[in-house]
Amino acid sequence: MEESKRKDLILRLRKRAEIRRQIPGRKSVQEGKPDRLADLLDEAAAALELCSGSSGNARCSGET
Repeated sequence: MEESKRKDLILRLRKRAEIRRQIPGRKSVQEGKPDRLADLLDEAAAALELCSGSSGNARCSGET
């Protein structure tokens, strides 16, 4: 994946997680519980960041 596209995707994933956590009508927000989907979005962004510096790594390039 092109570096600028990867950075854009990371920013969009993090922003979407932030937005989900701020929606007052969400049950998890009302109960003060973690938003599992927002956590997954953050986790995916972190994984992409980790892989951005190791494009030669088979685990990061999508190969198994």
